[in-house]
Amino acid sequence: MNLIAFPRLEAEFFDLDGTLADTETLLDKVTGELVTSAGHDYSTFDYASLVGATGIEAATAVVLKFGLTESPESFEDRRRKRLRERIPGEVRAA
Repeated sequence: MNLIAFPRLEAEFFDLDGTLADTETLLDKVTGELVTSAGHDYSTFDYASLVGATGIEAATAVVLKFGLTESPESFEDRRRKRLRERIPGEVRAA
């Protein structure tokens, strides 16, 4: 009997927000914390307007809306870092 050697399968799983875990709620919270820590009132911001945007698109919108002094790239880096620190503790299954 001849056996055929197959290469090891490797895969990467890409989860759109809301498919497996609801991270939008936590992203809203983290964004609010960063904006508030910069001295701005986040309470009336409509985070839903950012749903579906890429991270950098959302960061750009927030930086412009609140007149933050950092670049969108820097804001997004800090936002993602804080998000990673809080997962999995605060993320619930979708």
